Amino acid sequence: MSQLLDPIRRADVEAVRDLLADNPQLANQPIAANPAEQTNAMQTPLHLAMPGDGRELRPSHVEIARLLIGAGAEIDAAGHGPNHGICSPLSLAAWGGHISLVALLLQHGAQANGLNETAPQHCPLQTAANHGHAEAARLLIDAGAQHGLAELI
Repeated sequence: MSQLLDPIRRADVEAVRDLLADNPQLANQPIAANPAEQTNAMQTPLHLAMPGDGRELRPSHVEIARLLIGAGAEIDAAGHGPNHGICSPLSLAAWGGHISLVALLLQHGAQANGLNETAPQHCPLQTAANHGHAEAARLLIDAGAQHGLAELI
């Protein structure tokens, strides 16, 4: 199990900073998507750093994402997200409607359309639109996400 798991879950910026300073490759170490279920589903620390829909976004979440990106976290890594199956961290940020995380990931080169292997309803734009996160949807469209009339309404 990754040393980053508990500090990310606690949103402990200092612990994450210290661990990454000593061992930056932890930023891409696969971790269990849901350890309680004991499945083979994996995700990255950057996936874990994205609060889900309905969860409060705190400055510590954004800072942890910055630290992971600074340590070389793969922006468009495939991983299993809650209720998403295979997706990128951007899909999870959009699902939560967390504008600052969506913007941060896009600024660092995240693909606005998400991953090819993601189910269409869980691509960043569709998940933002389906959960009523209009501002996140606008950011994704401005970044070039393919869209239709449904995502504009």
